[in-house]
Amino acid sequence: MYIIYNKNMNSILVREQFEKIERLIERFNKLVFQSKSPGRFLPRTFVIYILWKMGIRFIFGKTLDSNFTKKYGWGKDSYITAIIHQFGIIILGCWIAYEKTIEETDFNKWLNSILDENMLYSDYYKYEGVFTSMMLSEMATDCFFNSGYPGFDISYLLHHIFTFLSTFAFSIYPGLPIGYLILWGTAMETGSFCFTMASIHRCFFKNTSPILYTYRNIGFLTSRLVATIILAMATKSILNHPNPKLIGPTFSWIVMFVNYNWIFKMILLHIKVKSVECLNIFDLTLTFDMIDN
Repeated sequence: MYIIYNKNMNSILVREQFEKIERLIERFNKLVFQSKSPGRFLPRTFVIYILWKMGIRFIFGKTLDSNFTKKYGWGKDSYITAIIHQFGIIILGCWIAYEKTIEETDFNKWLNSILDENMLYSDYYKYEGVFTSMMLSEMATDCFFNSGYPGFDISYLLHHIFTFLSTFAFSIYPGLPIGYLILWGTAMETGSFCFTMASIHRCFFKNTSPILYTYRNIGFLTSRLVATIILAMATKSILNHPNPKLIGPTFSWIVMFVNYNWIFKMILLHIKVKSVECLNIFDLTLTFDMIDN
């Protein structure tokens, strides 16, 4: 009898899991293919990202940054594509937050706003849909175009995979506050923007001023601190929900821990060499190698 009961329970659990998957697929179809859903921008955004990244690759080829050996570093095209995406995300994220503060009497209302079923058929989250489509497209196409560069190591791969999963979860799961995702993504890309700007100055303009690298490190560290605060607030908001969905913030926290690892190694490098000049050759891949040796 126990064996029969146990088998029945297992079959019920399996059926429930399949039903959950079916609901998610149905929700995804609504998000992407409904005429006014916020996710309708994803297919076209993905195609646009592929096309303009192919154009940048055609112009610059796969030429490595001359500041690095073939063992480390990135291609010149990766800097250009990164800075375009980061600038677009920063501008769009700030504009969305600004617009919502004007529309909503309470900013917290927008931060904690949830993408419910009613919103799938309205334009209320139109620009949030553009934002998440850009994030998803960037993570996917960056892995495709830049994974062949030496600098794209396992930490970058993990960062991209879990950023993609986090953004996707916040976009599709009911009960996750979309406003916090916009602020978190904007803060993260602001720090990455500082990083890329320094790389572009070094690569294209041969600028290795310590001031530039100080600005980059301060910007990167500050952005991660702000992103941590935003994510902590988002997690608290989700936990206060009657039926909390922790899958989104869990992926986001994994992204943060990858970044904490980078920051920790940045600090170790600075302590190890005890020289501002070391920042002139700073790159995450080089940092890891210098610390390991």
